[in-house]
Amino acid sequence: MVGRIGRAHGIRGAVVVDPQTDDPASRFASGSQMFLEDGTAMVVNRYEATDRSPVVTFEGVDSREHAEALRGRSLYIAADARRPLAEDEFWPDQMIGLAVVDPTGAPVGMVSDVETGLSQDRIIVENSAGTFIVPLVAALVLEVDVLGRRVVVDLPPGLTDPITE
Repeated sequence: MVGRIGRAHGIRGAVVVDPQTDDPASRFASGSQMFLEDGTAMVVNRYEATDRSPVVTFEGVDSREHAEALRGRSLYIAADARRPLAEDEFWPDQMIGLAVVDPTGAPVGMVSDVETGLSQDRIIVENSAGTFIVPLVAALVLEVDVLGRRVVVDLPPGLTDPITE
């Protein structure tokens, strides 16, 4: 995901975007193509940095109503448009579906989602007892093996307690 569309900005179809990229000016440059989760192509018409979140206009989005209809939608790029990764890097979407195991290899659960954050990312893990969150930090996540389809974690007692509402 490269960003999430927020509220409409003005009356001509602009939207506020919460960028999930380290270089929003390049990622949202005029002419850049991205996709909504349903595969709808979105082409950037204009990008404007502000003191808060950037404002973006997309081709074909020309009214406040159309912009409001996009609120909350996620923006993605094609996999081949991603930058090359270093050996120990991975994309968050590559983690979804990976088995989560403890250092002995015993099953802990499965990664159902990844939340990106300012200070740290978190993996959402599901098992038969429910859902719990693991901060994606070296002290807890010992290994992410995308090719081997597993994440090795060393969790303190209580961290696997399911999230309750």
